Amino acid sequence: MLVSSTSRIAADRSPLASLDPRTKILGAIALMAMSFFVGNLAQGALALAMVFSLLGLGDLSVGRFFRSVVPIVLPLIVVAALNLVVTRSGPVIWSWGFLSVTLDGAATALAYGFRVTLIVCFGATLLATTPAGELADAFARLLSPLRRLGAPVEEWALVFSLALRFVPTLAGEFHAVREAQASRGGTIARGRATQRLRALVALVVPVFAAALRHADNLSLALDSRAWESGGVRTRWHPLRFTGRDAAASAVLVFYAVILTALS
Repeated sequence: MLVSSTSRIAADRSPLASLDPRTKILGAIALMAMSFFVGNLAQGALALAMVFSLLGLGDLSVGRFFRSVVPIVLPLIVVAALNLVVTRSGPVIWSWGFLSVTLDGAATALAYGFRVTLIVCFGATLLATTPAGELADAFARLLSPLRRLGAPVEEWALVFSLALRFVPTLAGEFHAVREAQASRGGTIARGRATQRLRALVALVVPVFAAALRHADNLSLALDSRAWESGGVRTRWHPLRFTGRDAAASAVLVFYAVILTALS
């Protein structure tokens, strides 16, 4: 869903897409880490400005982008909303039986939900502006110092690239099976809980079978190309830091300074 709907956009080499993938990976990790420290309205406004700036620099459609992250954000927000009834400190603003919602609980739930949304948006922007191959190459280069310790860096990079590659593939399989089920009158959107559970199982089993089929085809493809562990891959496009990467790093440092000043 998320990767498949935005992978075509990554090829247009927008200002954000043209950055070195290592810069984008480290920058996304830094932005996601700093999202945990967003605790007031000023910091929230600054973080939102950063999100929309990245969407503009990545030439991403705002509506399409947020529709793609909704399935990921909603379950996480539901978990964050548990703070409404777990946090007991502060004045009570609503109560029903043994359940009560306090002002501190509402503020905590809102803060956690906002931070989760920021983290997902920053990660989704990275995936939307960086092809899977570049991400895998950058991942291997960033972890290359661990090769001296005997870590299988190339194998990790392969697994990482395959995971990114098969997310849209399995999402397409799930959509195809769901459409086939709907054409036969079955759906997971209505009916009793037991009926929805049976309908979901009817989706999971063929998708799992499709995953096994793709894995078998992949193993044959790797074997036909004489792939073996322990080798060092050559790079079609060498990674280089440029002035754009230095400018992006400077902007990130400036963002961190301002975010800290607003705390």
